[in-house]
Amino acid sequence: LVIFAAMRGVGSPHIAGADLDLLNRLYHHLVEAMSIHQSVRSLQMESMAGRSVLDRFRQPVILIDQQRILRFRNQAAADLLEEGDVATEGSGFLRLRDPRDDRQMLVHLRALDLGGDAAGGAGTVERAVMRLGKSSDDAPVALLLLPLRPGSMMGAFSEEGLALGMFIDPAFRRDPDPGVIAAVFGLTPAE
Repeated sequence: LVIFAAMRGVGSPHIAGADLDLLNRLYHHLVEAMSIHQSVRSLQMESMAGRSVLDRFRQPVILIDQQRILRFRNQAAADLLEEGDVATEGSGFLRLRDPRDDRQMLVHLRALDLGGDAAGGAGTVERAVMRLGKSSDDAPVALLLLPLRPGSMMGAFSEEGLALGMFIDPAFRRDPDPGVIAAVFGLTPAE
């Protein structure tokens, strides 16, 4: 996504002719530069060791940054996003079906303090759980968000703070993973 604006001062003439042509060429150059930048970042993400671990999950797993940019999706998540019943990918961003869920996800991402140190700062949360509606009448899907802060992950996933998102769909797996249930509900191993 590239937003490019050119502004003139009050009383200045409108942008026209050669100036408009120059701005148009500059705009196309910036779009191409951002495309190259995203390709390079994608290749860097693929080389990170953590990706091979996430590829083995049967549950849909994604990595997103604080702006909801999808940095990684395993095959199950790619299938879920392609289906579009709960979430989709639009221009590289994760988009939840319900706009209210989309806004709430941004709030949760901020609360996770992805740019913080390994332990997070005061007022940070160590997990966020969202209940997402589906377009069909099936049971709702949960989205579990866990922070992957650079100081605690030693660069295994990225050199920037990301959130690991796991979609938990009761229809996908009838016997959910006990570790996921414990994380979602804050249970101890004895419980």
